[in-house]
Amino acid sequence: GFVVKRPLVVGKIGNTIIQPYYRESFYYLCLIERDVHLLGKTVRTYGIPFIEQDSMVITCAQASMWIVSNYMHHKFLLPRHFPYEITEKATRYFLDVDRAIPSSGLKIEQMNAALNNMGYFPILKSRPKESDYIDKREKFIEETVLWDPVETIYQYIESEIPILIAFENHVVTVVGHKMYDNVDLVPVAQHSEIGIENNNIIIRSTAIFTDAFIIHDDSSSIYGLLPCSKKTEEILNG
Repeated sequence: GFVVKRPLVVGKIGNTIIQPYYRESFYYLCLIERDVHLLGKTVRTYGIPFIEQDSMVITCAQASMWIVSNYMHHKFLLPRHFPYEITEKATRYFLDVDRAIPSSGLKIEQMNAALNNMGYFPILKSRPKESDYIDKREKFIEETVLWDPVETIYQYIESEIPILIAFENHVVTVVGHKMYDNVDLVPVAQHSEIGIENNNIIIRSTAIFTDAFIIHDDSSSIYGLLPCSKKTEEILNG
């Protein structure tokens, strides 16, 4: 692979592609191949694009969207978007927030605007909030029971479409998934059953075999792991 080192104090790692190390039960699904030209030689690399935030033009939100944009450009020939363009597309119509550069980060609404302006038209999904279901208690309970982020993310990742996960103050990019090393630890499916019981056979989604997602986290790791539950976090850390 290759790493572009930027002459910065914060965020030295620029445009980067590192080939992931093969490990059993790890599935790096959002891979691209790219030719790199150096001193007249062409080197073919395989991996998933990565970049580090610099706290000026790029924060975690812009870095994650750049990773997605770079991948979609090389994988599906969609337009390329540079970091400063992403920031501009995110802040163009938001005049009541902090200045665009230096960037103090982006809100979900700004990220949604940026991705729409980039031509991706994202689908936003979040845990149901009771305050959004006033006088609709039964509907709230139904949506809460059906809320299954692992199943949702798994479907897109299996289709080689990266996912952005926004936490309270951070954003990461999902680029693959890891399966349980021990099948005896696979939990009994609750919301992922897609068939009916027939002769003691129940059809379930293969998402239940996922114990962690593989992520690019611009502040800490490349090809890191995001456990799917507290239990799997204990197993992976143990």
